[in-house]
Amino acid sequence: MNKRWKRMISFTVLWLTVGFGLWFSQQWMKTKCSDQSLAMHWSKEQDYAQIRAFFSKDREISKQEIQTAEEEMNVILQQNGRTDEAEQDWISAYSTQGQLTVSGEKMTETMQAIGVGGDFFFFHPFVLKTGTWFDSNKNTTPMVVLNETAAWKLFGSLNVEGMEVEIEGEPYSISGVIQLERNPFLEKTGALESQIYLAYDQLKKHRDNVGITCYEIIMPNPIQQFALTTIKKQAIFSENDVELVEHSDRFSIKKRIQELPDFFTRSMKQNEIYYPFWENETRAWEQVWDLILIIQMIWGIVGIGFIIVLIKTVDCKNMLSHIKN
Repeated sequence: MNKRWKRMISFTVLWLTVGFGLWFSQQWMKTKCSDQSLAMHWSKEQDYAQIRAFFSKDREISKQEIQTAEEEMNVILQQNGRTDEAEQDWISAYSTQGQLTVSGEKMTETMQAIGVGGDFFFFHPFVLKTGTWFDSNKNTTPMVVLNETAAWKLFGSLNVEGMEVEIEGEPYSISGVIQLERNPFLEKTGALESQIYLAYDQLKKHRDNVGITCYEIIMPNPIQQFALTTIKKQAIFSENDVELVEHSDRFSIKKRIQELPDFFTRSMKQNEIYYPFWENETRAWEQVWDLILIIQMIWGIVGIGFIIVLIKTVDCKNMLSHIKN
C-alpha cells in the first residue's frame, strides 16, 4: 500500500474518531443536565412538556398568585380532557432565594437560603450525602436541608441528620445534607458556597419581602405549544418581566440549531430576570453544547470535502483492488 492510500485511510480514521468524540461529549453533557428531561420520565409517550418561568425579584410573586394560576390552568386541562378533578395529571414547584443567618454547634454564618414549595426536589434531584428530603407541602415541623459546605462549617461533620440549627433564634431540624457536584460552572454560580434549603413559608417568615422567582411545571402537551400557550394565558406569566423556557427539547439538535444565530448575544441581558444557580449552570452547558455543534458542522464539511476530492481524483476500481490486496 503506497503512502497516498495510507494518508487517506489515516484521515478517514481520524475524521470518524473526532466525530464520535464530539458526539460522545454531547451525550455526556446531557447527564450533567438530567433535570432537563424530566418530562420524558413522567410520560414515555412524550406528550408532556417541562416549562420553567423566571421572574424579576421586583415582581414579588406570591404563593397565592401561583395557586390561582394553577387552578385556572387545571380548568383548561379539564376542558381539553387531559385531567379530572379526582386525579391531578401534572406536577409543579416554585422557589426563591434570600440570605439568612444560621447557627450551628461550631459557628454562625450568613448564607444563601433557598425557599422551596411544591415538588421542588422532584425537579431538582440532587444527590444526598446523608438523610432524606423534607416535604414542603405536608411538613409541619420546621426542617431544613444543608449542602456539604454548610454542614462542615456549622458542625464540622456531614452526619448531622436530626440535629438542629438556629435561624435567627428559631430552631430547625436538619433533614439531610446535599452532596456537592464540583464543576467549573457550579463554582461560578456560587452553588458551592454554604446553602440551606427550607420551605418557602418558613423563609417568608424571616424575609417577608421575598417573592417567588422561579416556577416549574410538567403538564400535558397533546399538541405542539399547547402547554406553553396555556401558561401564557395566565396573568402572572404574561408580563414583560417574566421569561418562559420550555425544557422538553432544550438539548435536541433541532432546538440547538434554531438558537445558533444567537450564540454570541445570548448571554447579554436587557432585563432584570433572576436566574437561580441551576439555570445559570444549564445555560453554561448550552454554550458548550453549541460550540461543539459548530465544530461538528465544520468537521462534517471537511469530511464531505474530502469525499468529493477523493471521488474526483481516485480511480475507484483501483482503490477497491488496493483494499482487497
